[in-house]
Order: sequence, then structure tokens, then C-alpha cells
Amino acid sequence: MKPITRDDLKPFQIRSASRLAEMILNYPHGQFKPRYDPDTGATLPFLSRLRAITGAGKTPILAQTATYLETGVILWTTNRSAVIAQTIANLRPGGKYASLLPESTQVFSLSEMSSTDWNSTMQAKQGITILLATVSSFNKDGDDLKIHRKIGEQTRWEMLGGQGEEGRVRPIFIFYDEGHGVTEKQFTKLRELDPKAFVLASASPLPEDLTDLLPGKTQEEREGALAERTVIVPTKEVVDEGLLKERLYFMDCNTEQVNAIKEANNKWTEISKKLVKHKKRAIASFIVNETIRGVDVWEDLVSLGVPRDKIAVHLNRAKDIAIDRFGSANGLLDTYTGKNPSDRSPEALVQAGYTHIIWNLTLREGWDEPYAYVAYIDSKGKSTIDIVQKIGRFVRQPEAKRFNDPDLNASYFYLNIPDEEFEALLKATQDEMETEGQELIPLTGVRSIPMSRIISVKEEVFVPKITYRFGDNLEERDRALLDNVTLYHEKALQAEGAIKTRVIAMKTLEEDKSLRSNEVRTSNDSTSVWNYLSMRLGNIDSRIVNSNNTIFSADIKNYEIMEQRVRYGSDVIKQLENAIIPISQRLNEIIQLVSMQRSQIQIQSFKMISPNISGKSDLQREKYRVRDYKNAIHAQYNGMNAFEVLVADALDSLGNRWCRNPVSNDSFRLPIPILGADSLWFYPDFILWGNDEIIALDPKGKHLAEDAILNKLLDTALIKGHSTPVRVALILEGNFVPDAQGTLRKNGKSSDGYTLVRRGPIGIKTIHDIRILPLLKKLI
Repeated sequence: MKPITRDDLKPFQIRSASRLAEMILNYPHGQFKPRYDPDTGATLPFLSRLRAITGAGKTPILAQTATYLETGVILWTTNRSAVIAQTIANLRPGGKYASLLPESTQVFSLSEMSSTDWNSTMQAKQGITILLATVSSFNKDGDDLKIHRKIGEQTRWEMLGGQGEEGRVRPIFIFYDEGHGVTEKQFTKLRELDPKAFVLASASPLPEDLTDLLPGKTQEEREGALAERTVIVPTKEVVDEGLLKERLYFMDCNTEQVNAIKEANNKWTEISKKLVKHKKRAIASFIVNETIRGVDVWEDLVSLGVPRDKIAVHLNRAKDIAIDRFGSANGLLDTYTGKNPSDRSPEALVQAGYTHIIWNLTLREGWDEPYAYVAYIDSKGKSTIDIVQKIGRFVRQPEAKRFNDPDLNASYFYLNIPDEEFEALLKATQDEMETEGQELIPLTGVRSIPMSRIISVKEEVFVPKITYRFGDNLEERDRALLDNVTLYHEKALQAEGAIKTRVIAMKTLEEDKSLRSNEVRTSNDSTSVWNYLSMRLGNIDSRIVNSNNTIFSADIKNYEIMEQRVRYGSDVIKQLENAIIPISQRLNEIIQLVSMQRSQIQIQSFKMISPNISGKSDLQREKYRVRDYKNAIHAQYNGMNAFEVLVADALDSLGNRWCRNPVSNDSFRLPIPILGADSLWFYPDFILWGNDEIIALDPKGKHLAEDAILNKLLDTALIKGHSTPVRVALILEGNFVPDAQGTLRKNGKSSDGYTLVRRGPIGIKTIHDIRILPLLKKLI
């Protein structure tokens, strides 16, 4: 297992971690007004939330958040023991995410801490310590961790809450992971620890025992306040980065169980053959509601020729039912009944080599297996919500990387379900998983899903590989920072905190203003000027971050003005925040596009996805219809929407070479030369070869959101070091004209036809026509 470093994090992961830490560290001085305990006047914990689909990488996001926090104890907890075990393994030295944490970080399971470990954790003043345990282990009933037993005058729980001379010195943050199934009042117990903040990595409704941490008199108002404190990871970004499967095929079988299982097993066989060259093994899951139905599925699989020793019947009392039915176990392997929890874990089943696993509700216990490509779901007796939760376990992409074969970037679900329930399931899946980035493809009846195929190039063709750099001068980058900071006065670096006491008289239910008190205290939360700026700039654009943490010189963090310790809420924090815009503008001025002549990109074969698939809608059938082209570098294409088909047909009529340009690391792409853009790269949908030039043509106009992006993207004359000119052009539906500022706006005179957008001698130029072909002719 290759460790994940900061360089491996996706832009949305760095951005999310930075935003979470920024909110937490600025509280109670920043954007969010503090709330106070009505009894003590103490500042209540800050409540924030991370909302991301399964597979988005919540653990690395939270690990990076911990790094930004710099100092503190993090109680990383959940209601699921399987998640805790996985997280401990991933965060400890040698683990998958250990490299994301500061070198001195200590990671403990609360159940394994020695007295020495405990005392050093409580008394440490600097650094990050992560403690992991399930929420249930904190309950006094049973007291699994013996955390409520007194050691001298105090319990460990009281020490963790910062009480007494031996209590915790550093602030404590509570990371609550995997929030489905939150139990009543469990956060009330955690609040006894007096945390600085809660971070809920969950899309579940707001727990009742945290509602008072948010402003608002009604549930709706509080939900709105929580939304402002929620960092949302768009599913589309997760899919685009290759962490999730791109397509989910839903087969509404409407047939006998044995035929549906046969189709599911056939698809597993196809996928297994494709994975052989990758030395990986596909897994098929069969999810049932009752053990007896699971044994039925086992019989069907055996009749299809699946070896008995490859089928794990992970159902309670499956062996007993087999004996009653057959007179013996008959080779059925009951992997659940009487097994130790570690032996019946999903990971143990995969390691044991099972390729077919028959489950019931036990699938809920934290299993996300990327190589589980195929799932048969027996819908009888199940709710739509339950089925959707099962589907969410099959969307993670293996190795978080795209395969060249599109069939290995998809999941396949086979269901026996009434038509009206099938439609409801599709809608519920989209709503629950926010699948704007994943395509859901519903199919009806038992039929094979067409296998994708490769369309080879007609000839070898190369395009330039273009990257970016922040100028030629490292000192110039450093000056962008250094010119915007200075040595600050000690008083400006400090911030005062306060405990405000407000007393409500129960008799009148009004505040007794004569008992108001304000106690001024020095805030403990501080950071260095360097850490604050690098965190904020990283939040704006991940390209500022590299293996040395930033694009700046390695020793700039050691400069005196960068080592200054500044407290959150101070005047200096406000000054640094105001400096972010001019720093970004300086960096935008020096960012350059550079052609790498020695490493050109060769146009690859086209991966045709599900050719001529018989989808349930006309739009879907048209999208996957195979179309022939004469002048394209590939003989056939599919996967285009109606507008893209019009552009492709017009391109083929020109007589010039052209091709489609799918989004992948092997495709032609241009960096977006503006910091903070929604995407780091521009992938034109089409490439057209003109007279001694290459034209990157995009028919969506998806980069029109910012004038600065449009101007710089179209101005490819700025590319340094390339011998073959590259031009960018857009084709838009409708009639657009640029205003005085260069912003494209719809022309009120006409909304028909199409608009060609390109760079002219003195700015953006648009040409309108009722047809696409005349526009392309003018382009070349």
C-alpha cells in the first residue's frame, strides 16, 4: 500500500480541509458569532460539518485538517467499531494517511493507552495527538475503557475534559466520522469534554443534543446556520478526479430470480476477464433480506458453475438451513455463524479469496470494496432507503484511478423490482448520493449490457503537452508574499477572549441585567504568519502547494516576519486576510503556460462506452448510438449529446483532421491560468487541425464564469516554448456578444443559431451564424 502524501491529495480535499480548519481556528473571532452557555457564560463549542459522498476521502480530508490545526488533542470517534479499526491503521506510522500528519503526531487507541501515554498526552503543550474510540465506549454503563474510574482524585474522562492539575492542557477537537445511525443524546456525553469544536463528517440530520450550538429559534433556522458551517464536496469533482466510478448501471430484471442471478454472474465473468491483466480479482455481491433466500441464491450460483469454495454465505444460521434442506452442509461455507468479529469482517472475506459473497443487513457495517463491481439486490421486504444505502457501498473506484477500459470504471446492479419502485429507486439514489457527476443508466428486462470497445487511431498524431509555472524567478514569487507582510507590533499580534455571563430569572423568564459579567481572557489559539498564509492560499488554489508545501522557496517559512506567532482574532489576522487578494493577484500576473516539446501527447484510441445500448429513454439511446466519421482520427464515436453531435458532423464536413478529446490524464489539456478557478484544467471536447496550427474547440462554454479566465484561456499566444501554434475557440448555442468589459452576454436581437468565440487582435471576438459549418470555416 502506497502512502498518501500531500502531493497526492485532490484539489477539493485540500480546499475542504483548509476551509474546515479556517472556520475552527477563527472561532469565536471570525465570521461566526460565538454562542454562550446560559449557566456559565462560557463560549460554546463551534459546530461544523463535512458533507461528502462515500469515496470522496473523508479520512484524508480530516487528517489534513488536523495538520492545519497545529496544536490540540483530537478525539476521533464514531458509532462503528469497523471504522475506528480502519482509521487507526491508516493514521499510524506506516499507514495510508500517516504522511499527511505532522511528523510528531501521536495516534492512540484509547483502549491501548498506558499510564505514561496518558500523562504525556494530558500535559503536552504543543503538537497533535489523535485518540480513537467508538462513542459507545464512553458510556458509564459497562465503561469498556475504564475511563470513568477514578485515578487518585479524578477520572480519565475528567482529565480529558481539562479538569484539575493533571487535566488536558491543549484544546480538544471532536471529529465524528460516519454519522449514519447517530444514537440519542450521544453528543451530550462528548460535550462534557469542553471541546473547542465538533466536526461532523456526516450528511445525517442535525443531532438534537447539538442544536443549541447554532443560532436560530426554529429547526429550519438552525439547519440554515449549519449549512453555512458545512463544507460540501461536490460529487462531480470526486468523479472527475477518478475516486468514484463514472457510471452506475441499473438492470430492472422483471424475471425469475435465477435468470437475474445468471445475468449478474455473467457480468462478473466479463469484468473478471478484464481484470486478469491487472492481476486483480472482481467480487460479486448478492444481498438478500432473509437467510433462507440467501441459501436459494447459493443454489443458483452453484448450478451456474461457481465453485462452492469461492462462495461466502455471510448469513446467520446459513449452515443450519442447508443441513435441513440437503441433509448436510453440501459444501456451503457459512462465514458468519459462530465466527469471531475479525474473522467475519468484509476484509477477511476478501483476503480469503471469496469471489461471490451473499450478504444481508451485515453489509451496513462499514464495507466499501472498490473491486465489488456487481451486485444482485433482492428487493423483497426492503425499503428504497435500505437499497440506496447498499448501492453506496459499490461506487468507490479501485486505486482511485481510471482504467483505460471504461467497463472497469462502472458498477452494475441487478434488481427484481416493480417498475414504479424502480423509478423511485433511481430518484432516491440521485438524491441520496448527489450523483450529478455519476451517470445512472437504467435498463429494463434481462439483457446483456454491451461491452465497451476500443476504436484505434487511423494514424499516429501528436499534440503539445502544456503545463504551467509561476514565472521564471523564485524570488519574484517570494516577493508576492514578503511585500504584503511586515514585522508587527506585539499588541497587534495578540487577541483578547472573553467569558460573558448572562442570567435568566426563572420566575420572569427575563434576563437579570444587574448580574451580567464579562471576564477578559487571553486567547490561546495562535499560528505563525507563514502557516496562516499558506493555509489560506492553499484554500484558494491547490497549485500553490507542492512537495515543499508551497511554490515559494523552502526557507521562506523561517524568515523572521513569517515566524511571528499571531493569535486568531487579532488585528494582524485581519491584515493577513486582507493581504490574500493582492498576493493572489501578484501570482496571477506571473503564472505562465509552457509547452513541453520533448514530451508530446499522442492521441490515444477512443474508448467507446456501451455502444448502441438500449436505454430506457430516447436521449440515452441517442447518446450511446455509434456514429461513423470520415475525416476524424477515429472511425467512430459515441457518448455525445445532441449539440456535440452537430459540432462533430460539421467538423467532419470541413475535410480537415479532427478528433474527440475525452477527459483523462492522457488527453490534450490546458491549465487554467487563474488561481481559484473551479477546475485546474481545460479539456476541449474537440481538437481540430488547421493550417499549421491546432485548434482546441469546446462547444459548452463552461469556462465563461469569469472574464479573466476567458481572456487568458483564449490568449494562447502566451504559451512559451511551443513551435506549433495552439488556439482556443468556443462554440455556443445562441447569439452572444461581448460588452465593454469583455463579458459575453446574449444578444437581445436574436437567440437563434450559434456563436463562435475566439481571440481577436484587440480582445474577444464573436461571430454569429444560424449554422455551425460556416463558423468553423471562418475559424480555419
